[in-house]
Parts: sequence; C-alpha cells; structure tokens
Amino acid sequence: MITTVDFQITDWVQTVFRNSVTDAVMPVITVLGDNGYVWLGLSAVLMAFKQTRKTGFLIFGAIFIGAIICNLTLKPFVERLRPCAVRPDLAILAACETGFSFPSGHTTASFAAAGVLMLTHTRFAWAGVILACLIAFSRIYMGFHFFTDIMGGMVAGTLAAFIAVEGAKRIKRA
Repeated sequence: MITTVDFQITDWVQTVFRNSVTDAVMPVITVLGDNGYVWLGLSAVLMAFKQTRKTGFLIFGAIFIGAIICNLTLKPFVERLRPCAVRPDLAILAACETGFSFPSGHTTASFAAAGVLMLTHTRFAWAGVILACLIAFSRIYMGFHFFTDIMGGMVAGTLAAFIAVEGAKRIKRA
C-alpha cells in the first residue's frame, strides 16, 4: 500500500515537474546534499566567526547525530530498496544510487542543519529551510527516494537538530 502511494507520488512529480530546466537544475541541487558537504561547509564557515561558532558546532553535531540515526541505524534495519532499483523503467537523470533508501540521508543532513538554524538563528533559517526542501524534493525528482523516505529524513534530521541544541543547553547548565 505505502509503496503504491509512493510510486504514485513519484510518477506525479516526474509528470508535473519534469522539463528541460528542472532536468538541468535538479541534478545540481541533489549533488549539493551529497555527504552533507554543503551543510558541513556552512558549519565550517560559521565556526570561523566567534559570533556564529556555536551554531557551526551545533550544525556539525546535528549532522553527526542524523548520520547515526539514518545511516547506521534505520537504513540497515529497514533495508528498503530505492525506487530506481525497484522500477528500472523509472526516468532518472543519473545512475541509480546504491545503498538503502529509508530514510533519505540527504534529507536527514539537510533538515538537521536547517533545524539547528531554525532553533538558533530564526532570522536566517528560511534560507536553510528552502535549500533543505529543494534537496529533499530533488531526491524524489531524481528517482532515488520515495516520498516516505523524504518524510523519514525530515523527521530524523529535525530530531537530530533538537537533540544537538537541547544537548548543548544541558551541557552548558551542568
């Protein structure tokens, strides 16, 4: 049932949004989320300045916590195949990625970083949330993840951000 709905959403995304512009843009957006590099880069830049150093460390910590939740715990436990592996006829713009699908690691890292920004720097959080949403959407568009993989990544990333920020508060109080 869930997989049927997931494929209906994937087909809808590819039918409604697929055109020459998005075919050029989405692969670039999805690469921004590879290994969390864009977010780790943001973390490093923020760490370089005293007034944003704490946020930089929190983003790094949230991405680390998200990787434990997503890549070391949930993916090996669930072992869900990617849409492009289940349905080879799916229109994809790059080779089907290996590894398991649930939850999306790109989305987990993105929402971990955006979540920290929402909890610490609400004035600038909108930019992080927009980029996180674009990266998440690109994963469905590319055929690498199901909608429920994205939702799982959003939850895992947001949880990781909350754990990092609240953990830092508790450490500071101790």
